[in-house]
Amino acid sequence: MALADESPVEIAESGLAYGTRALAPVALGLVAASGFWLGGDRIVVPSFFLVMAVVAAAVVLFDAPRKVVMSRAGVYRHCLLRTHFFDWEVVSALERAPTPPRKAGGWMERRVLRHEPRPRAPEGLVLRVGKKRRYLLLNRPERPDQWDALSSRVAIWAPHVSIPRRPPV
Repeated sequence: MALADESPVEIAESGLAYGTRALAPVALGLVAASGFWLGGDRIVVPSFFLVMAVVAAAVVLFDAPRKVVMSRAGVYRHCLLRTHFFDWEVVSALERAPTPPRKAGGWMERRVLRHEPRPRAPEGLVLRVGKKRRYLLLNRPERPDQWDALSSRVAIWAPHVSIPRRPPV
């Protein structure tokens, strides 16, 4: 193989994780403060808002991918507070994240659907491990140059892994 085929592929960071890294502490503080302001002397309302904010922050900090690196060894999924490693032997497929369904009915949809509906953009990339476990790699489509590098190297490193079609430009 050529030397270029051995270099790891780094997929650009996910905007979800970078935006929340800076804003998570501020948002948590604002939610807690607003909960105390709305709750007054009652502790139930502020506690509910604080618990929900802590749960949301934990999900973002531990499970929102910030960077993904694919190498000959496997896939490294870097989150803000932890890193996952998936060996190519356990990876069964790379696939597109499912597009959320459009809501049916309602006056707004009838008004919007008078015109031709816009086609939906493809969603991000998901790593499937086994038959049921799925891990989000990107929450948006990757760039064409990233896709070319990723698809050619994955075909060499892990020929058993199914790869989705290229996202439209």
